[in-house]
Amino acid sequence: MTALYTDFDEIHPATQSPSAQANAPHRPVLMLHGGNVAGWMWGAHLARLSDRTVLTPDTPGFGKNAELGWPGIKAVTDRFADQVRALDQGPADVVGLSMGGIITLYLAARHPDVVASAFVTGASVLPYPGWMRASNAVQIAVWESPRYWRGVARGVGLTGDDAAHYVEQGQVITRSTMRAVTSWVNPGIPPEVLRTITVPLLGVAGSREPAYFRRSLHALRAAVPHAETRLVPGVHHIWTVEAPELFDDVLGAWIDGGVHPELEPLPRR
Repeated sequence: MTALYTDFDEIHPATQSPSAQANAPHRPVLMLHGGNVAGWMWGAHLARLSDRTVLTPDTPGFGKNAELGWPGIKAVTDRFADQVRALDQGPADVVGLSMGGIITLYLAARHPDVVASAFVTGASVLPYPGWMRASNAVQIAVWESPRYWRGVARGVGLTGDDAAHYVEQGQVITRSTMRAVTSWVNPGIPPEVLRTITVPLLGVAGSREPAYFRRSLHALRAAVPHAETRLVPGVHHIWTVEAPELFDDVLGAWIDGGVHPELEPLPRR
């Protein structure tokens, strides 16, 4: 899957010259990870972006930054905005999965000058329903158990060294960090935050995700009328692992200025 999280760089300079494809600006890409991993989760997707500088930072409280704890969304978005500005390559195309998708939306609202476009998948926009809050509470209760992490690894299809790596890195994320993150996520994103988003935005969810994520896409589209909202056919929440080539194709189409034709329209309510 990747090198161990301790050895995984946060900045990946372009390794090949930009292609000659018309109308394809080669901006940097900022990739924001999900809530029980770190920046290393994007390792398998870097080859497709080899003509761009790619940032894969560890969110405070995760991976190499686990000891920092969760400082709140303002500090997190300010940190990521500063990292994009430090590249001095202009605004970035930002992609986020799950927790990373939520952070992406706040980043686009708070720092639109560093976001050229935003692509979010499985982002929790609405308040969590009771069953999701209960599920999170159970996970937090067993968070530091290796058995829990082995079960999650099996659930996302990891085996062998990949599973062992996942279990090892997961245990650096403390229960207190996840309790703080969960408390932040549970209420959803205030509509007034979403309404300030002006950058091009693609929001997707897997067609096999719980219906909550489709409802979140409806809420996103209501608050951000210019947003493109789609379903990804046949996949669950962590489709970066389940269908990595499709993910790369969808991301590539978006940052080149289009919406991948295999994505399905979000059904009307």
